[in-house]
Amino acid sequence: MILKNWAKLLVMTLFVGAILIVACDDDPVEPVDVNIGGTLNVGTITPGEAIQIDGIPDATWDKADDFNIVVHALDPGARDTLAIVSIRALSDGVNLYMIASWRDTADDLRPDHWLWIDDRGGNIRTGGQDYFYAIFDDQATGDDEQLCWAMCHSEQLIDGDTTTVQFMKNDAAYLRDAWIWKSGETDPLATLYDLYYPADDSVRFDESVQDTAIRVNLISPINEDPLWMHKDTLSFTGDFLLVSESTDWTAGLNIDGDSIPDPWPAGSTQPGFLIADALVPDEAESRFEVVAKGNFDEVTKYWTLEMKRELSTGHTDDVQFISGQRVRCTIGVSSNPFVNNEFPHYASDPFTLQF
Repeated sequence: MILKNWAKLLVMTLFVGAILIVACDDDPVEPVDVNIGGTLNVGTITPGEAIQIDGIPDATWDKADDFNIVVHALDPGARDTLAIVSIRALSDGVNLYMIASWRDTADDLRPDHWLWIDDRGGNIRTGGQDYFYAIFDDQATGDDEQLCWAMCHSEQLIDGDTTTVQFMKNDAAYLRDAWIWKSGETDPLATLYDLYYPADDSVRFDESVQDTAIRVNLISPINEDPLWMHKDTLSFTGDFLLVSESTDWTAGLNIDGDSIPDPWPAGSTQPGFLIADALVPDEAESRFEVVAKGNFDEVTKYWTLEMKRELSTGHTDDVQFISGQRVRCTIGVSSNPFVNNEFPHYASDPFTLQF
């Protein structure tokens, strides 16, 4: 199983048990050199051994090599603040299967959740979610500084001012492919966001035939009210809202049907995202083509994320995986329970996927 070697790993490193994904102790934990990183060999299984993607590892994963990679805090002054992600990879000749496991303090599943703070209709958005990232480079070798580490921490001045913003840009002359899984946003649909970086360009979403499958429950940045609510209750405590369970949000809604609308009571909640009831299979779909499902173990405090994508998708916005090919990759994780934002997050140095 994917977690069976963690006890040995924790003893070797001595520090992982004290490390949180994002929020660490005040005193940085010094790293200890261990034999990790390098090349992740993609193991081989038969089509009959296809893995069910549900976040719960089955025995087929025992056929994959163990691989562990350090992920560092992206603050350049905190590279000694780190954690470890365990990864395995298999292929049945048609699909790539990947599984990742990392420690977190809790599963954060309610990003941008609406909370009414008074009886006059005042509301705030609260709550965050956990993230997993992977960036694939279709070049077997290249400049490490052009991968996620540098891309995530490029900065540019705003209108010549001293204010800077972080942005992600691909300065290379070839495509880069990115997967971003979000525990409260994409996981309900068992998928992740598939994005890409064209040569010498910034990030873009892959093409989609169902680009409204996941929608932010917000009228606009100017009108900060929700668009939808649960059709049966003013206070829905679920993590996300399905389209079939939703109705248009109405300020001061009187759910009892009286003629005079009532103010929303303090403590009322509604989800921050509207989620389609299901993704519709379509050969033209590229943005949501990766099947991805996570599972959080409350006892061990580990996320396990299983992912699956066709080796060759036929889409120009994807890096294609070819037998015998070496693909460079970087991964990252993030846990932001109070604010739905991917920063800060941890990222690895590049490693190699050997198909």
